[in-house]
Amino acid sequence: METTKFLNVLLPLALPKLYTYRVPRDLSDEVSLGKRVVVQFGRNKVYSALITEIHTKAPKQYEAKYILSVLDEDPIVVPQQLKLWKWMSSYYMCTQGEIMNAAFPSGIKLASETKIQRNKDFNDATSILSDKEYLVYEALEIQETLSVSEVICILN
Repeated sequence: METTKFLNVLLPLALPKLYTYRVPRDLSDEVSLGKRVVVQFGRNKVYSALITEIHTKAPKQYEAKYILSVLDEDPIVVPQQLKLWKWMSSYYMCTQGEIMNAAFPSGIKLASETKIQRNKDFNDATSILSDKEYLVYEALEIQETLSVSEVICILN
């Protein structure tokens, strides 16, 4: 029987600690250190968080929520960067989330307010799209823009 994986993730917020999320079995093979995952934080907020640690230890203080999806095929941050961010946060007396927020370009930051729209120059070669990509593409044919929450609902 496969053990349940948990992730410590870094959120792009001024939070004093990392948070632990649970990995659904169908995403277990996709997670790795330095990749971004979509997580729900609070009741209505959705963020992209960075995986800083993978382990099998459930948090004792709270019930870990499941990650919603994995955003990257390959890691976008290497362990040396994570070590640097940790050092910077202690040296400059700020949080690692603030460091990550400053380090990432705005194009790869995902938040609940992010809107998604279809690229008008896309040549409609839908045969190259995965099933999930095609579902989002079809939804964007009907509705011009979608929120991250709406895309998550479509995909789940």
